[in-house]
Amino acid sequence: MDTNWLYVLLQKSTQDPLERLKLGNVILTEVSQRKVSPHPKLVNDFLDVMSGWLTGSNFKVSTIGLEILDAALRTSPEVLASYYFDRLAVLIERMGDAKVQVREMAINLCLKLAYLENSSPVMLLDRLCVPGTGFEHKQWLVKVGSLNILREFLSSSFALVYQQSIGLIPQLCRLTNDPNSEVRDASTACLIDLMVYGGKPIVQKIANTKLINEQKMSTLLQRYESTIATRGDLPPKHSIIPMETGTPNRNTLLRRSLRSPAKIIHSSASTTSFTSSARLSTPPRSGVSSPSSITPILSPLSLPSPAVSSGGGGMSRSRDLGRSSLRAPSMSSSSRYRSSSCAPGAQCSITVDDFKKAFTAVPKISIYSNSDVREKLEVARTVLQNANEDWSKRANQLKLIRSVVIHSDESIDRRLLISSINELADAVDFSIRDLRSQIVREAAITCSFLFETFGNDVRHVAETVMGAALAQVAVSTKIMASSAATLSVFIVQKIQTRQIFTCLSEISNSKSKEQRRQLANLLETLISTWDSKNKQPILKNIASLVQAAICDADGETRVAGRKAFAKLEQLHSATADQIFRDLDPAKQKMLRDGVSSSSSSLNSDRENNNQKSNQNHQNISQKFLSQRSASAVDKSQVLSVFSKPQTTPSRPSAMNSRLPKSSTSSFSAVRSSGYGQTTPLRAKTPNEGGGSKSSSSSPSTSTHQSSIQRVASNLGSSSFVASLTQEQASSLQSAMDLAKDELSRNNEDDEFLLGEVRKTQDTVDQILKACASSSINEKREGLMGLAQVISGDLDEVECKKIGDTLSRLLAEGNQSLILNILESIQAFVRLHYRNLDPWIKLALGKLFSKLATDSLPNVKSALLATQKTFLQTFDPPTQLKSVCEFMCDPVHLLVPRARLALLEYICILFEEIWPEDSRCLARETRLDTEYTRAAVRKMFQWMFDPRIGAILMPACERLVCALFALNAADFTMIFGDLPQDCRDWAYRILQLNGQQQRNTVPTVVEKFDKEISNNNYKPCPLEEPIIQKPSILKPVESIRKPEFSTSEYRKSTVHLARNHMEQANYIRNQLDAMREFDRPERVNEAMANLHGMMCEGSFTLWNQFFDELLDTVYQILSTLSQTIRKKLALRILQKMCTAQATKLFDSTEIAISKVLQCACSSEDSTMSVAAEDCLRCLASHLPLPRIVHISRRILTQDDDDQRGILILKMLTRMFQDIDIDELQMIIDDVAPCFVTAYESMSSTVRKCAVFGLVALVQRIGQQRMEPHLKRLNASKP
Repeated sequence: MDTNWLYVLLQKSTQDPLERLKLGNVILTEVSQRKVSPHPKLVNDFLDVMSGWLTGSNFKVSTIGLEILDAALRTSPEVLASYYFDRLAVLIERMGDAKVQVREMAINLCLKLAYLENSSPVMLLDRLCVPGTGFEHKQWLVKVGSLNILREFLSSSFALVYQQSIGLIPQLCRLTNDPNSEVRDASTACLIDLMVYGGKPIVQKIANTKLINEQKMSTLLQRYESTIATRGDLPPKHSIIPMETGTPNRNTLLRRSLRSPAKIIHSSASTTSFTSSARLSTPPRSGVSSPSSITPILSPLSLPSPAVSSGGGGMSRSRDLGRSSLRAPSMSSSSRYRSSSCAPGAQCSITVDDFKKAFTAVPKISIYSNSDVREKLEVARTVLQNANEDWSKRANQLKLIRSVVIHSDESIDRRLLISSINELADAVDFSIRDLRSQIVREAAITCSFLFETFGNDVRHVAETVMGAALAQVAVSTKIMASSAATLSVFIVQKIQTRQIFTCLSEISNSKSKEQRRQLANLLETLISTWDSKNKQPILKNIASLVQAAICDADGETRVAGRKAFAKLEQLHSATADQIFRDLDPAKQKMLRDGVSSSSSSLNSDRENNNQKSNQNHQNISQKFLSQRSASAVDKSQVLSVFSKPQTTPSRPSAMNSRLPKSSTSSFSAVRSSGYGQTTPLRAKTPNEGGGSKSSSSSPSTSTHQSSIQRVASNLGSSSFVASLTQEQASSLQSAMDLAKDELSRNNEDDEFLLGEVRKTQDTVDQILKACASSSINEKREGLMGLAQVISGDLDEVECKKIGDTLSRLLAEGNQSLILNILESIQAFVRLHYRNLDPWIKLALGKLFSKLATDSLPNVKSALLATQKTFLQTFDPPTQLKSVCEFMCDPVHLLVPRARLALLEYICILFEEIWPEDSRCLARETRLDTEYTRAAVRKMFQWMFDPRIGAILMPACERLVCALFALNAADFTMIFGDLPQDCRDWAYRILQLNGQQQRNTVPTVVEKFDKEISNNNYKPCPLEEPIIQKPSILKPVESIRKPEFSTSEYRKSTVHLARNHMEQANYIRNQLDAMREFDRPERVNEAMANLHGMMCEGSFTLWNQFFDELLDTVYQILSTLSQTIRKKLALRILQKMCTAQATKLFDSTEIAISKVLQCACSSEDSTMSVAAEDCLRCLASHLPLPRIVHISRRILTQDDDDQRGILILKMLTRMFQDIDIDELQMIIDDVAPCFVTAYESMSSTVRKCAVFGLVALVQRIGQQRMEPHLKRLNASKP
């Protein structure tokens, strides 16, 4: 019966994948045409079978299962929707499938399910928020798919998912710290979309979660601001629910979404929503039409929208039936999911013909004067640059630009029109970068029309939009990608400038295969359409791009590259020959096969026979042939003598007149066409035809094979050579050798021969190949050629290739060539150092390794001379950054002597190069950078290693002294965040070397262990004022601290010490700034200024401002903002305690509690160091009984291990600072706390307790501590 058709088919389901595929095709055909019965048992059986197919391991079975589910949902949505939600976990699991096609199909099916009649995005998002699934799934691909679904809901149904999105903010923030990079990128993109659609209230909520560190939050804000400034598809303000108003009922939202489905429909949505790999719009609803839906205006390029179908649900199903009857769904889906590029036949793609049809589809306007043209184009420019303008108005303005050009008659000044159009460059570039497909499409059509109409006169517009067009090629939305691709074709065809080619070259190394594929297609267009005058200067670069396309990892890009190569071979055969010689044999064979498949079908045996009669006349003039009779010229011998043997593999040439067309085929094609059998060098019997196979098939020995191989390498025709006997091959080789000798001699017939082709000069690639050879002689010749190449002009790409080659040669360590290699490196550095900044890191690493291994005096001196060349040539800050990054790179594991060479290099840089370099003096370059701090920490790690510490100790001491002598202020800030042991060691080294007497920072050195500062200022010496110029911040610093990019140094406040009036005003202003917690940069700057005053001794009004300053510092320590530098607040508290300790007696407990709260709530790993210093200062200056009281209470009542660790460390240091008599008084109070801490479950707490007990034993003796030590648990390790 008809109602049981599905039941009958389900009974045939087996475990065999092949049977499942056959059954799946039948079920898919029937499900696409019939509705599923609403019987619960039948539906459950159907979904159980499909779930088993999806959870299987066969990729094709999973694919056909998803197609069946989609087709069933399309025909019977009212029956299956609720059942699908019950089995949504299966679809969520498929979102983590290993195959991209399965993942995308599962995501699209979930999106389609969300927009059905009886469901909504809210329901689907609820399922994704269930613990263990969706956003919290253990598979990272499922997380990425869930985040993509959320992004789709935010862009199409933001009002519906608004409340759920707010609840997901903490989860999204946690996902930004996921171990997988793709999850981090997807969650970051979700947060940015949420910030863009929700506005500043959402931004504030994300910041208030404190789950994103300061650096990531600043990056998010930057991307948010740039998105706000560029995108034009933001939702209307009335669609975003304000946070102050009451939250609408969820059922109301659901009913609203069902009543007004057209509000979330994109006009560019495709009718086949399931198989589209682009952003999915609202699927069509069968049988429902909303009277409030707005019918979109269809342009000539608009695709039919499902919301505008007039046939209702019946018409929609009829179209589906027509498609499914042709078995279209499975085939189309598999082809579309194979690639997201915009192929000419891909759905939603736009071609050149579509563009040309849309050129004149514009509203008719009347233009009366030049001023009218100027006014209309100015209005268009204003509207297009306004991101908040409605997208339909911007689309109409783009059409208006074309209309102005079309309806401008001869009375309009052409120069004025072109000038006004060129002024629109930034506006149309902004439209090309838009995120709405309609805007991108109209902008691409308008630009293409302008280029088609005005050509090179509007090259400014083309050069401006070219980068944006190439960037849009990589997006997943087919309309946008194909529009951008078609626009780039128009640009390359009509605009022939060097800037256009530069834009193409910039995407040659793109990670997007779509961009690389489009580049290969554009190269073919460029080669065929550009003038020779414009191509000649860049022909070498074009060849490099074509070669890269041929060797690309993407198959379609390689196909496009071969097409570009064929076009290049047709027009510039010499350049194509060079590309062919540089390719490896596999790629050469690929080119032969490609030409064979494209040209062999066009040639016949008749054409081959006709062309063979003319083949032997090549390279012989008519004068020569006219003086000899036909009997005097043996054409076969002429061919064999004057054919120069090839030393490289033969390359096919579709346009080469010296060979018949069939000769361009591959060896297999040659055998099938019979080309080798008609060669005159081999006699044939009368019975042999032109296409017959050779009758010579005698067995061959090894000598025979070697002879044949030698001949094959010269002739390149395997079918002919394989048919030769040993004697024939030997005779042929002898004839070829004789011909080669005769060619080098002068004879009487030379006047009849055409001129020989001059030998081209060796290119950089050929020389580099010689340098990479395994032969010593070839390497030596390559180095000699490289010396000549280095002396000329080189571009950045060639410099990179030469640098990599020299680095490899230096690492190989060939003793016979090492001196030549070092000489080449020195010349290379001296001549091209401006292009070698990225190469310094690699080159210095190889140089340090070589210095550690070579012991020969002459090699050692050459290495030192090379090192001196590096030091004297490159910019010192660039050298320091490269060496520090190499030093901290975990990939490079240096031997001890290489580490010693690296440290000595930095010492020389600080002692000899940096102080004398005018560039550093003029810029006043900072040393306090992230990479310098990391390098100093790495140096201490090496120095404290017992295996190599003795070797590196002298160099480390020398480096510390050199850094202090170069810039004491930066030295203080760098060492301020280091552990106390490292600072004490550096202080002792400076004392031994006499560096503490430097007059720039005497107070900092004398109290180095107590007054380390990390504020953002540089003290100004009073005796010799120095004119300070603003220094150039490093890119890393500008990213880490964007708020301090305007001013680097603080002004001196020494003059305020005696002027109490100005000092009071200054302190008042800084205190007011410290209370502006919504402006962290102002708070940080004010704290730095006050700390600088305290360091300089100019803060004298303690009685007036102490209480107010202390209250402000407490507030800063209590705030949860991670952008405020709380370490500065701790150091200010230290200064206050040192200067006015008695004023803190009454608030001892509060001060310690605030410091502990700051240390425990901060995400900065270095905060604990500053907190330990502050606690030590407080314990040394505040009343001892209060310190002991608060410490005992925290250790006995608080379960926070971090707070306990800080208290134990504070007490341990206090034991070393106070007198023994005072220690004897408190021993019975504090010792039990350490004994109790020894019982802790945390190993760190136990470790701190042991250190404290050891300190007590050392100060007061074993006998006094014996009663307390007896209570220790002996079972603890």
